[in-house]
Amino acid sequence: MSLQKSLNFLLDLRDNNHKDWFNTNRNYYLEAKAEFTALVEELLIGISQKRSAYAKLEASECIFRINRDLRFTANKAPYKTNFGASVNLYGKKSPKAGLYIHIEPNASFIGGGVYKPPPDILSKIRQEIDYNYEEFKALIENKNFKRYYNSIDITSTLKKTPKGYDAGHPGIVYLKLRSLIAICPLKNQDIKSTFFAKDAVKRWIALFPFIDFLNRNLND
Repeated sequence: MSLQKSLNFLLDLRDNNHKDWFNTNRNYYLEAKAEFTALVEELLIGISQKRSAYAKLEASECIFRINRDLRFTANKAPYKTNFGASVNLYGKKSPKAGLYIHIEPNASFIGGGVYKPPPDILSKIRQEIDYNYEEFKALIENKNFKRYYNSIDITSTLKKTPKGYDAGHPGIVYLKLRSLIAICPLKNQDIKSTFFAKDAVKRWIALFPFIDFLNRNLND
């Protein structure tokens, strides 16, 4: 399915980010949101064919509100200029690893992992990488993973080696990360394609081993 209406709405919202315009164009928003919701529903059906646990999730539970939290920011624009959804078996706001899709004109992406988790979660993930580095290295160098993701994002990193780890550890570049995520940028033409949902499902399924590794040392 194509997300043409969603892109059009977000472009217009970017140029008219105030409540009067939004209220006047609420039906426009609802149509765009319905299109994005239908996409998420299609993705859930697709990935649940490979992992049945995802069938229990509802698209509405995964999608983030378009209203921005204005309490701690100087930017008082009331609305986000993107549609986003977190597909996580442990809940949309869980600190555990999950899948994510972000639709925004000229800034869309799809991927997954764990983004800036709490210290206790990050500590357990680092321990898992430390103990099983060769396995971790193999899964992010796996042919199917690299078909869709060049590697994991290494931009959010500590300047110093984490306490308790050797700077000479072969996986130190990953042990220093504050987030462990794999992201694939998307062009506008990608998400306007009628084949987008099918391709997005493949990209998420390719992340399953990565997500499983990050979560397996995290107790409920």
